[in-house]
Amino acid sequence: MGCRCPFRFVYRGRTFCAVAIRERKFTTIHVEQGTCAECPVPGMVAAHPCAHLDIGVEIDDYGPRAEVVFTYAACRATVEELSDLESCTDGHCSLWERAEEASWAAMRQKAERRLRALELRQDRPETR
Repeated sequence: MGCRCPFRFVYRGRTFCAVAIRERKFTTIHVEQGTCAECPVPGMVAAHPCAHLDIGVEIDDYGPRAEVVFTYAACRATVEELSDLESCTDGHCSLWERAEEASWAAMRQKAERRLRALELRQDRPETR
């Protein structure tokens, strides 16, 4: 059975994470089954499906395989980082709003467009 993460997408036969953060030398957005199997994000969004929840993961790729090393969570409504998600539920937060699959699909599409744009820039010869 495959990964049920709403942020995972496929492009040109490779699998990518739409919420992966690429800021350091060894971070990657490319994922594999083992990477996703260890990632807590699908469980986080299943338990706390709020439209205001913003998730990020750092996936390091400096060994034989990539692995999730950090997860981040923040609330877009309060503009605060969240150290835990216990109060991020329908009964505990007055700002809570159910996330829709359509919003996650839009996030995956946006990530794929960024990937295509990056690929186009790399394929374009430099002009001087």
